[in-house]
Amino acid sequence: MRLPDHDILKAVKAARVGSEVVKEVTKAKAAFALLSGSQRRKDGFKPLDPSRIRQLEAQGNTASDWKEILVGVGFDPKYRGHV
Repeated sequence: MRLPDHDILKAVKAARVGSEVVKEVTKAKAAFALLSGSQRRKDGFKPLDPSRIRQLEAQGNTASDWKEILVGVGFDPKYRGHV
């Protein structure tokens, strides 16, 4: 038996609302957004240097403003592609 399309959409929306993964990601994003740029720098985050930006771009990565991207200690751009 096939469910009508509106029932499938309703089921997907309900699953998303109850998803623990979605809840945790939302909390993490909110916590990170609350930190100011200076606080992130104090916590070990720093802006990308020009050589890392060039490497990321060569691997197909883009950013509307690379100055807004902060990375943590140990960040290795070779593992990031097409992001």
